[in-house]
Amino acid sequence: MTGQEHYDAAERLLASARELDTDEPEQQQASRRLHAEAQVHATLAVADYIRNQKI
Repeated sequence: MTGQEHYDAAERLLASARELDTDEPEQQQASRRLHAEAQVHATLAVADYIRNQKI
């Protein structure tokens, strides 16, 4: 995946997490999982950006 694709994946995962009803325990767990996955994608997007910088 490219950095942009990782960024887009993070945005999609966060949007999905926002749609959940976090009053429900099962959906709380799903929301945490989605946030964790989004964080990984966001980190990889930043890593790709840094790697591609011309210093």
